[in-house]
Amino acid sequence: MAFHNYHAYLGIWSALSKNGNGTGDLSSRPKGYAMLNDNTTITAPWIEQENGNMTRLYEEYGHIIINVSLAMPHAGVVGAAMDPVNKIMQPEDLDGQGLYRIRASVPSPVVHVLCAMLGEEDLGPYVLRENSTTNETDLPPPYDLSDPYLGGTPLDEVFGWGPMYGDYKWPPVFPKLPVGYNTIINDTLHIPYGRDAIYLLGNSTLEKTPGAFHSDPPVDTFVYPLCKITVNQTPYCSTWYNASNTGATMEAVCEDESDGLAYIASLQNATSGNFSLSREWPNIAGEWIKSSFIAVCVSGRSFD
Repeated sequence: MAFHNYHAYLGIWSALSKNGNGTGDLSSRPKGYAMLNDNTTITAPWIEQENGNMTRLYEEYGHIIINVSLAMPHAGVVGAAMDPVNKIMQPEDLDGQGLYRIRASVPSPVVHVLCAMLGEEDLGPYVLRENSTTNETDLPPPYDLSDPYLGGTPLDEVFGWGPMYGDYKWPPVFPKLPVGYNTIINDTLHIPYGRDAIYLLGNSTLEKTPGAFHSDPPVDTFVYPLCKITVNQTPYCSTWYNASNTGATMEAVCEDESDGLAYIASLQNATSGNFSLSREWPNIAGEWIKSSFIAVCVSGRSFD
């Protein structure tokens, strides 16, 4: 089902792009899409869009940086709607003629993806290299593999690495560069409980970059997206659920100041932001990624 959702969403985005309607404006991009139990259509909006200004991020850090957040409706609303204890008549109870709508003041889970587009020379601190002197794999100086913070790296401020950002805010280290059009992960192996992120390193298509001089032809350069994926919850949403005999829809409605049912209106001191980051997420996501072959190229095999 996850693959079906992913394929369907990319199909929607691809059609818009081919028709000339693609945009870098998150508010105009297709919302997230999924199916639940094969009969409920999920709609997930982009939120915290002010954090994703690519022009500002490039000017600040000198890299193309993508920072997006997608809020999901609270899946527990479906269970509550069908629980007999709540005595909500279902459409089938009325010979298929019934329907109902629920607006729930509940928080929404949020997936955050932060990616920096890097060249191979930028990946020195994060990818092991074979040491020709000792025949062991290590990081190039001045980075110290015995220090989980690697002594500080150029991307610490971008990704929030270092002791000043909290416990276990360690930069990832990958065993190798991924082969073309593939990804590898750095998840939770040998890491104490408490980390809140997993990391993906990809190998994307060749990009034409300018030569050393204006008269030189463009040079083919591999671009490696390094991505941090975290999950938390936001109280600035409510969940809308509509059910009928022909199917159901569920949507997160977020960051709408007129929404009196946003969870923050019900609980004004609700936990949010970094304080609600899930420490269980890396364990779940690591297993999901490994089971879906996203990280298989670490074994040297390529799935193009």
